[in-house]
Amino acid sequence: SSLSAFDEMGGSSSTALCYYGFDVGGTKVEVAAFDSHLKLIEGTKQRWPVPEDYDALLAIVCDAVTALDAELKCEGLVGLGVPGKCSEEGILLAANVKAAHNKPFKTDLERLLRRKVVVENDANCFALSEALDASLRACDNVLGIILGTGVGAGLVIRGHVVRGKNNFAGEVGHVPVSAAALEHLGQGNTLATCGCGKRGCIDGFVSGRGFEKLFAQRDPGRRSLSAAEIVQLSSDGEPDAVAFVSWFTELLGIVVAEWCTVFDPDVIVFGGGLSNASEVISGLEACMRPRLLFGSTEPPGLALAKHGDSGGVRGAAFLNVTDEQLHYLRQLPWLL
Repeated sequence: SSLSAFDEMGGSSSTALCYYGFDVGGTKVEVAAFDSHLKLIEGTKQRWPVPEDYDALLAIVCDAVTALDAELKCEGLVGLGVPGKCSEEGILLAANVKAAHNKPFKTDLERLLRRKVVVENDANCFALSEALDASLRACDNVLGIILGTGVGAGLVIRGHVVRGKNNFAGEVGHVPVSAAALEHLGQGNTLATCGCGKRGCIDGFVSGRGFEKLFAQRDPGRRSLSAAEIVQLSSDGEPDAVAFVSWFTELLGIVVAEWCTVFDPDVIVFGGGLSNASEVISGLEACMRPRLLFGSTEPPGLALAKHGDSGGVRGAAFLNVTDEQLHYLRQLPWLL
């Protein structure tokens, strides 16, 4: 049976096969271990501040892997999520991880650990974490969108991250605003130069930073407010904030509908601080629907991320799930 075949792969024992996921960010390194059912192994989550020294960062990862191997009595499969990407030569390109930026991070870890190490963009890890949740595992096409300080996205098809030739697949934040979005933005919105070097990237408008900037433009004399403060004012019924959140939801609906034309996902999962604005997400489908291709396209399901801050380590760990195991997990979603 499918279940007996899954058990032969280690599904009946939490220590037969272990996945280690590391979330390496600008300020912290976090790790957790997961069993062959993709369940968190209790007591394995740890966190450290990111050191400034490269060798110290390598030591944190290697020491954690060695300790987990000894505790769990297995040679765990290692995945890392980073705010950037790795080159084909194993060089890490992640300006926010200063200790390892432009260093042979992947290559050095593989040499020290004597095993394969998979390094992936953190937005892709977020998308994979959510796509392999039991509730979405049977979906063929899951788009994960992070509405944080910036805008990031990852696309997962049948349990696999779509990377693209240059590992840029899913970089929706760096697509320029469309004619429809520009029309909605109206006069007075300059197309500022983005950190990527291009002008008018959508990241500057529908991110948390863009949300704050657009609100400030409506009332230049008002003190600067954070996205959380604006959302709270809207929840409290403050007229200007209510009107702005409604207008912003329309803008986001235009943008997400355009992404649907490209990706046609079964489900879109939203994460990041701005996704906590219930007024935005709850009103999004109604704003998207008339802007979908041909006007009669069925919109994707919209969901909020289930795994929050744990999404990074979960997705990083799941980078090593094999095709064979994915097949059984997608057939038997109730296992998690």
